[in-house]
Formats: sequence, C-alpha cells, structure tokens
Amino acid sequence: MSDWTIVLWNDARQVAEEAGLHPASWPAPGVAPQAFFESLRSEGRADLAALVMASFLPRHEAIAWVAAALPNPSEDNPDFRTRRLILDAARRWVDEPDDINRRAVYALAETANPEWPETLLGLAVFFSGGSIAPDDLEAVTANPAVAAHLAAAALQSAAVERLPADEGVLARALDLGNQVAIKGREALTRT
Repeated sequence: MSDWTIVLWNDARQVAEEAGLHPASWPAPGVAPQAFFESLRSEGRADLAALVMASFLPRHEAIAWVAAALPNPSEDNPDFRTRRLILDAARRWVDEPDDINRRAVYALAETANPEWPETLLGLAVFFSGGSIAPDDLEAVTANPAVAAHLAAAALQSAAVERLPADEGVLARALDLGNQVAIKGREALTRT
C-alpha cells in the first residue's frame, strides 16, 4: 500500500464533518483519511467512499479524477452529442482551469438533464471555485463541499446508469482516485 501524498488532511473525521456527512458515517477521531477510505471500500460502501475521496482530494484534483473516471457517453444514446459536449468542456476546464472555461461548462450544464453524470460533473466544475454569481453582480462563493458532493454524484450516477452491463464503474473510479491521492494528476490518463 502506497501512502497518499496529495491529501493534506490528517484526520478523516474533520473531512467528514466539513463534507457534511451524517454523523453516523463519521470515523473515530484520529483515523487517517486513507484508512477511512479503505475501510469504506472493504465494507462495500463505494458510494460513500466516492464522496470522501472527492472531499479528501484538493478540488481541482477531485474534478480531474472524476472527469477521467467517467465513462464516455454511449454513441447510441439519443443525447450523446450534448452529453459529450458537457464532458469535453469539463475536461477542457481541467486542462485550462480559468473562469471562462468554468462558466462555459456551466452554460452547458445548467440546461441539461440534471441526472446525467456529465451534468453533475459540469456543475461540480462551476461550484469548484470562483464566483457563482453572474459576472455583473458582486462575487458570491459556494460552499466548498458542494463541488465534492456533485463530483461524487457524477460517479454514482454513471455507476447506476451502466448497470447491469458494467458493474465495475465505481470500483474502477475508486481505484483511480486512490492513485490520484498517491501520485496526483500524474495518475490520470485519458483514452
């Protein structure tokens, strides 16, 4: 087991509180983030493991992880073009995280189906930093936990959408998240 190098937290309970997890899901005080993540996986709580991973990683790395882990939409899906456009815009923001790209992703996501994994990822991008108010109004920042929740929801939505044909979506995403926690964005490659 390799140690996580980019996770700055040392107490998983602090992150659980900050992320707004139900207190029944909090680990004991002093449990390391990596140990908490691994215990959730071994208990079969992949959905919660996705949320804590998205909360443990720095926001940009969390979104980069989810953008890389999300399966491409199926070409036979009637909404393929729109969904692919949102996913590509989110991946463009990962590579060039400026406000123009962040708002461009939001413009696509705000009118899309809110259940699509790509829409949830697009919203995670928008809420990851910067003002969420229109450009002509005073800046308003989002709660930092919102981006993590939306990123995890994107993975969870993709996992449900791919059932029963591909039951490994979330497990592969969590494996990749673990590698990101160890190596940072160097762990991410897109095919």
